[in-house]
Amino acid sequence: MPGITQALSYMVAIVALCLLRPRLAPPSPRASWRERGVALYGLLDVALLVGLVLGGLSVGWFTPTEAASVGAVGALALNELFVNSVQNVVPAVKTTGRRPPLHLDPPEHTPWRKAMSGPFRRSSLLALEPAARALTVEALAPLVARGHGELVSELAANLPIRILCVFLSLPEADAPARLHETGARFLAAFQARDFDALERESQKLYEVARALLALRRRAPLDPERDMATALVQMRKDGEPLPESLIEGALRQLLLAGHVAVTMMLGSVARHLAEHQELQEMLRRSPARIEAALDELLRLYTPNQGFCRTAVRSVTLHETTIAPREPIVVSYPAANRDPARFEAPDDFRLDRPQKHVAFGNGVHKCPGEPLARLELQIFCEELLARTRRVSLAGEVELAPWPEYGPRVLPLRFEPA
Repeated sequence: MPGITQALSYMVAIVALCLLRPRLAPPSPRASWRERGVALYGLLDVALLVGLVLGGLSVGWFTPTEAASVGAVGALALNELFVNSVQNVVPAVKTTGRRPPLHLDPPEHTPWRKAMSGPFRRSSLLALEPAARALTVEALAPLVARGHGELVSELAANLPIRILCVFLSLPEADAPARLHETGARFLAAFQARDFDALERESQKLYEVARALLALRRRAPLDPERDMATALVQMRKDGEPLPESLIEGALRQLLLAGHVAVTMMLGSVARHLAEHQELQEMLRRSPARIEAALDELLRLYTPNQGFCRTAVRSVTLHETTIAPREPIVVSYPAANRDPARFEAPDDFRLDRPQKHVAFGNGVHKCPGEPLARLELQIFCEELLARTRRVSLAGEVELAPWPEYGPRVLPLRFEPA
């Protein structure tokens, strides 16, 4: 973090190291197991602190949790108070390249939203629905036939990637497997703060993006339906968009286009497995699935938050945020704010209030229609092909920055 906050980080580490010195002497051969444990923990503490200092220790960031504040920060990302172009995730990710539209601010950001809007329109996605449904049925079939399975590794981690590859018209038969493996290694490196591995996996995604863009230049498709063609053909003031940024935009989609959906597929299945009455109601009234998914998106927002950076000093709730300090908009917290949602932890159909599961303002997720389509098809097919879905073991949740199951054992009773 910049400025005084970074200096304070190092001071905290130095003070902690001094306080830990008495614990660092090696235990004597006659030391008790408790004394050996104290010495071991002292060494682990020092190793952790040294790692944090060398890696760039961060004291933290500001996080508004009320819906009104989250909405204000999101809506004011117009270079007035907060920007996206300095830092957009926490902890900061150190990979090369800028990736529109997430890494840009208006007006530089606007042409990218325009270029991406066509393929993401609901009308454009109608052509994708049959293929997405066929892939969903194919993925569900072995789980339902077997009567049990681990939903994330056997379906949720792969299905959104396969649908994304169809959406992007990726020609390689092995593209889904390669994207799944690269995406998994990228997320593991992010969680481990392994920046060398992070950069390697990011560059592999760039390679996929470059190859697809080269193909679209040779053989363009309909820019209203094909994302790569839309980016290649987009013009600003009569000039093509910068090549490095076109590559970055497609690279961003290759990861962001499936991770959140994976989390939500697991959250939807888990909630249904824990609430048999909701399963039964939706089987009787499938027209209510769309409203149910909207409430589940509010309850289980798959992204913990995105970061903005203060342009100038700003005060929120009597707290002053200095220029260049990061502020994380916590969408899950805003979506459970009791000031906006009555009984916010309860599932209630047809709430009149709008949630921010896909963000808000100029940086609202452009892929929302695709994500909603995937969730709708999954829920419809899961309920149509089963009489009952229930938990079959312990659920394990994914770490920051995602929110949702990473292990979800389920039982299925075929319809």
